[in-house]
Amino acid sequence: MGEPQRPDVFISYHRAIHLAQADLLHQALLARGLTVFKDDASLRASDHWLDALGEALQGCRRFVVLLGPRGLGRWVGAETSTVLNRHFGAQEAQERPQIVPVLLPGAPDLATLPFLGLLQGVRWEEEEAPPDALVEALTRPLAGVGAVADDGPPAEALLPPDVCPWVGLASFQKEQARRFFGREREVLAALNLLGRTPDIPSIALLEGKGAPAQALAGSSTPYRRWLHIVGGSGSGKSSLMRAGLLPLAEQGALSARTGLDDWAVTAPMLPGNDPLVSLAEVLAPALKEKSLDLLEKLRHGPPETLRLWLRDALGQRPIGVLLVIDQFEELFTLSSASARARLDLLLTEALTAPASPLHLVSTCRSDYQHRIAEDLPRLAGLLNTLTSPFTLTPMGRAGLAQAITAPARLGRLTVQPELLQALLDDAEDDPAAALPLLQHAMETLWLRRPRGAPAAPGVLTLAEYDALGRLGGLLASEADRLLAGLGDARSPMRRGALELLSALAHFHPEGRHTRQSLTWLQACRQAGQGFQAADLARGQQLLGALSGQRSRAADTAAST
Repeated sequence: MGEPQRPDVFISYHRAIHLAQADLLHQALLARGLTVFKDDASLRASDHWLDALGEALQGCRRFVVLLGPRGLGRWVGAETSTVLNRHFGAQEAQERPQIVPVLLPGAPDLATLPFLGLLQGVRWEEEEAPPDALVEALTRPLAGVGAVADDGPPAEALLPPDVCPWVGLASFQKEQARRFFGREREVLAALNLLGRTPDIPSIALLEGKGAPAQALAGSSTPYRRWLHIVGGSGSGKSSLMRAGLLPLAEQGALSARTGLDDWAVTAPMLPGNDPLVSLAEVLAPALKEKSLDLLEKLRHGPPETLRLWLRDALGQRPIGVLLVIDQFEELFTLSSASARARLDLLLTEALTAPASPLHLVSTCRSDYQHRIAEDLPRLAGLLNTLTSPFTLTPMGRAGLAQAITAPARLGRLTVQPELLQALLDDAEDDPAAALPLLQHAMETLWLRRPRGAPAAPGVLTLAEYDALGRLGGLLASEADRLLAGLGDARSPMRRGALELLSALAHFHPEGRHTRQSLTWLQACRQAGQGFQAADLARGQQLLGALSGQRSRAADTAAST
């Protein structure tokens, strides 16, 4: 089989571009007595080469990825994803492989590559020999390898002093991906569910390596076109999708599983009152078409309208189209029955046609999941065939700690160990909403941090956190601020907000208070204090103000 399949170093590279550099690095490491896996030198033409490749990726102690103008690309991205799965899936630090990005001329900014932005990369300029720093880094003894280098993130990954490393109560957006931590394992696990989904992820990621894209079509493993992320309110579904999945998809993480190198990824679609309008508004720009022309076809064309439009827009280009629907439950709470039925028909036809380029990622609150079978019967029929469901559970203590401390390093800040312990202890009282509450607490502490020289590090302390009232006091202060913005005690908006907040809680005489769920229409009626159209409109305006969501037009046809 050639080289041992548990090598010291695995070299991942674009053979058509970086073969010369890979050869030089291979020779330099062999001269140091290391065992090195480099595909053309370590594999023989046999029926078991794919197994050997997978074993090397699963067994290597160090993983070197050569990055040039193409960034990750299909197969380098697949190999990198496999090792990232190992890294974030390891229970103990010593089980994690060391990942060393090597930045060749024209390589993208390391901070823009998801999951690699906190690693210490090594630059390899035009000189022929590998940099001494790279060779030394790969030959020194391993000890307690972690996701972040001991000497901190590279300079290009650091945030400007005036940018808060945390995002507060809002969900993460794609442009904040470099600040999204603690969900790495879930992001990679969810991505593994799109495309080919066999039992062994590492082999799945590598299937067809070196072969044309059509090689994937003959695989006997299931092909999943729809990734459906389900979780409770506040569990972080939108953040996972926007700041985790989408940046990786745009970097080529789906290529190996699907056989498609190029992807058109839509902006996240919120269904709203008219999901056909929302669909046209996100899909047409992604393919550089006119949304009004598409909308007319979606409203009045035959069932295959969406698939045919995609075919005409793409022409002969082998491009995958990833439609992203956030807050899928809006199809049940805001959309009319007729618009919902039309979307059900169009999406189902486009997802089930064998030659269709359409793939779908959606997020949905778990308490609305049953409505798919009731109100979207065609899409419901795909749940056991073309769909990969992914249940997002609340973040554990280790993930929450990473979400606090990793952004702090980007912002040149130190979190007192006593403060970290107190934050994690307090978050256990409400695990479902722990991440936004902690992000809000850290944002508030950052705003009140000591100000020194612009580049001077700051320390966030337990004393300041106690002075703010800890998580409960911070949330109460934010609620008071929102209520104050709604007018005085006689204001209809303020009275409606108090009525709504009371209706969302069940108060037990012995103090075991619990949450109560309301449908969107019930919440609008409660906030608007009435059943008339004007009351519902006022209730919707109030809900928008309280939630920070985009404004919604009155929609008395919203289903219950």
